[in-house]
Amino acid sequence: MAISESMGIKVTPASQYALKQAKIYGLRLTSGYRSPSHDKQVGGSGSGPHTRGTAYDFAGNYRDMERFAQAMYSSGLFSQVIFKDKDYATGRRIPGHQDHVHVGWKADGSSGSVTVPKSENLQEGSEGSLVIAIQSMLATMYKDLKIDGKFGAETEQAVKNFQAQAKLTVDGIVGKNTWKSLTGVFFSR
Repeated sequence: MAISESMGIKVTPASQYALKQAKIYGLRLTSGYRSPSHDKQVGGSGSGPHTRGTAYDFAGNYRDMERFAQAMYSSGLFSQVIFKDKDYATGRRIPGHQDHVHVGWKADGSSGSVTVPKSENLQEGSEGSLVIAIQSMLATMYKDLKIDGKFGAETEQAVKNFQAQAKLTVDGIVGKNTWKSLTGVFFSR
């Protein structure tokens, strides 16, 4: 059965993205919506994001969970990414998150923290969290794209394909216009 709002989950681009990416990383969904009483039974507050239908927990191989958590945080879609008892956004320690990755999103579908880089053009040879964000967005359109934070030939080709589709200058470089178009398409879904 597909996850839907009738099951208590607020379906947004973030919720859909998390499910798709978890599948790619080989993780399984272990928790979604919880009633307030059940949330308290499993150590929650009884009024957190699970009770509002705006959070998932995923479990699997430790290394895959670590990579997944970084990709979810870098995507900018989530208001919470918690793994190894650490909230990636705030750095706060939140116990009870050693064996799973918790992702939470805003019910209105607005994004978390992705912003357009002010002066950096990303291109072949670039590395880091912004490359992970770009790869994460492109991977929703080009399923075989590897998300590794390294802007190589495969990422460049995906960027060129996107630029052609978006009627932008096809140069394989993610500058201001490509970044805005990419995030605009991705976050408006």
